[in-house]
Amino acid sequence: MGFTLPKHLKDLLKQLNNLAEDYKKRRQSKDSERYFSMFRSATKNPDREQDAEFIENLASWVEANKSNYYKLDYDYYNVDYQQIVTYLKKALSGMLMIELIKIYGPHGENKTDSALGEILLEQFSIKKFSEIPQEQIIQCIESLEHLIDIINKTTSDDWINENYRDVRLAIDTALKGYEVETKATLS
Repeated sequence: MGFTLPKHLKDLLKQLNNLAEDYKKRRQSKDSERYFSMFRSATKNPDREQDAEFIENLASWVEANKSNYYKLDYDYYNVDYQQIVTYLKKALSGMLMIELIKIYGPHGENKTDSALGEILLEQFSIKKFSEIPQEQIIQCIESLEHLIDIINKTTSDDWINENYRDVRLAIDTALKGYEVETKATLS
């Protein structure tokens, strides 16, 4: 089966609201399956843990603000609620794609046995990041870019203040990279 965005926002939010805990469980499971696991210490990746917590916070913010999102973002003031839901799914998917780019590279060229990567790929019903069409990646990351800016303007929560610059840098880097590739392909 090919790439699809998560079907229902409600289900995506439910999955992402437990992401940090799911990551820890998957990581422990992978650690126990390693050769000589009883002699090796558990894998500890603070960057992945922090990223999972950020995604969880983003999902919690979306869940808390989805019904009144039109009041926060004037671009969606007179828009049908279903369009807002579609946009929020794309934006959350964009955050997952940013994380997948960190893990696997922009085209899925990095081979790694990432517990977090596996969980995120499952959200899209795929096995490899390279299965996601580049146009979809760009659309989702652009939606994320807009959402992150709205959140930054409308809240003063620590989770966004502490991570905004890093997330914007990751977004800008990804979009510029794909833009350069698109231009090179067209010429």
